[in-house]
Amino acid sequence: MSNTIDNQKNSDVFADDPLLSVQEAADYCKVSKSTINKKRREKSIPCIRAFGDIRFRRSDLNRFIDNGLSWGWSPVEAS
Repeated sequence: MSNTIDNQKNSDVFADDPLLSVQEAADYCKVSKSTINKKRREKSIPCIRAFGDIRFRRSDLNRFIDNGLSWGWSPVEAS
């Protein structure tokens, strides 16, 4: 019984913080796949390798955005 409860807790954690593919991460952040890959190579955004695929936690992407870390361009000020 305890194992079933533990599995359900783990499944709830992933439902709240899904693992996104490179394309899904790019779509979520509204940037190109090459930008996501560049930030991954720079170790600006943590990633997970699962069965040969690269995945990103949505919470890590949110933290990157919320901390105001740069995608490599400066914001344009409204005139």
